[in-house]
Amino acid sequence: MDPHLPKAIWGFNGTERPGVVYLAAALAGHSQKGLPAFGIYGEDVNPADQQFSREKTDEVWETVVKMTIIMRDLMTGNPRLADAGFGEEALGHNAIAAGFQGQRQWTDHFPNGDFAEAILNSSFDWNGIRQAYILATENDALNGVAMLFGQLLTNTSQIFADVRTYWSPEAVERVTGHRLTGLAENGLIHLINSGSATLDRTGQQSDKDGNSVMKPFWEITEEESQKCLDATTWYPAVTEYFRGGGYSSKYLSKGGMPVTMSRINLVKGIGPVLQLAEGYSVTIPDDVHATLDKRTNETWPTTWFVPNLTGEGAFTDVYAVMANWGANHGAISYGHIGADLITLASILRIPVCMHNVDDGKVFRPSACSASGTWATTTHIDRTTEALKRPSTMAAAGCARSPVTGTMTISTTPTSGTECPRRQRATAPMSGSKTPSVSLKKTGTPPSLPISPPMHRTTPSMCRRNISTYIRTIPM
Repeated sequence: MDPHLPKAIWGFNGTERPGVVYLAAALAGHSQKGLPAFGIYGEDVNPADQQFSREKTDEVWETVVKMTIIMRDLMTGNPRLADAGFGEEALGHNAIAAGFQGQRQWTDHFPNGDFAEAILNSSFDWNGIRQAYILATENDALNGVAMLFGQLLTNTSQIFADVRTYWSPEAVERVTGHRLTGLAENGLIHLINSGSATLDRTGQQSDKDGNSVMKPFWEITEEESQKCLDATTWYPAVTEYFRGGGYSSKYLSKGGMPVTMSRINLVKGIGPVLQLAEGYSVTIPDDVHATLDKRTNETWPTTWFVPNLTGEGAFTDVYAVMANWGANHGAISYGHIGADLITLASILRIPVCMHNVDDGKVFRPSACSASGTWATTTHIDRTTEALKRPSTMAAAGCARSPVTGTMTISTTPTSGTECPRRQRATAPMSGSKTPSVSLKKTGTPPSLPISPPMHRTTPSMCRRNISTYIRTIPM
């Protein structure tokens, strides 16, 4: 894996393998290793035959319930273990978050962890209403951290989901004959996983005005918890994915709920990087949902998500949000908590590479402003939408960020050929003007050179230059 050679990964915009999930997961791995890779991702969207016997199905159900108890006991302990002679194990690990890998070392042979994850991530179980645990599926520790952030900021349970598919209005109309309207008029993102998400996500809890919400556990009523359970069906796991069987939750989230999708990614040379997208869950006609849902799996839980668009960068349109997401998973919190996440990230010195929060809502420690801000204006005779860059560059912070600085793109052509503090001529792009950069300083200048966004044929330079930009911004 030579870091100096450009790479490209293909994943069509479909929910079947090798689709967008494969593409997002592979790009995330390349970013962690510092390997520049172009994601080739389309905009158009292009069944379980095996069944267990009744006896085997009952055995699997007993196993997944036991798995739930074991995972909980590992996290928080259980005094009954001491009675059985396991004093140390009875203490648990005092865990604030956990994860279960499952695929495929476990699930090829044993029942999957979907039931355990769904129940523990919910605000209730067979003992009644309680605080939700944080349990990441596929042992995605980075998404688990984002879930923990969301829980600490909202006191509500967290949704773990695949950021699975972008459905354009044209694709939906072609497949179903229905034209999306309202919040969904610009397209949808299908948030779906094999059943590990909190049951609070059903939207069966409500405020005093009858609006669907997700509440802190101490506000949830017994009636609401029962409604969440009643809205959920437990389907036997699809053996195409899970040879060892299991059970997956199935429900459809109600629309109209304000939510924030976030994720922590790791980028070599930078460390953890936060991205987030505020938006809403939406409702589409039942027959349209059924058709689209079957393109992935009709036995898994679904939330149809629409991000708030800004018309710029990663939030130019719904497709751009999907294409710029750093991995195949996202943590979804109830409410618009992007400003809180940005503040938390600044305290933890975590750069933010992608967000759609209004600048007026962003609040950071005074040291961030006191250290100075760099405003970079790049003049280039093409729009940002025309720039194709490797995933590592987007993950490193090319999007506007109050934590890492501001980068703006204009379409004013110039004839300059010299990068600041770098005496090296840049070859002109074919049929276009040569890009140049001007810097406006209000603080201590960077100690390393900053280069403008490069042409699409220089991915490794793009990654290194933007990484340098991030590392030199005072935090």
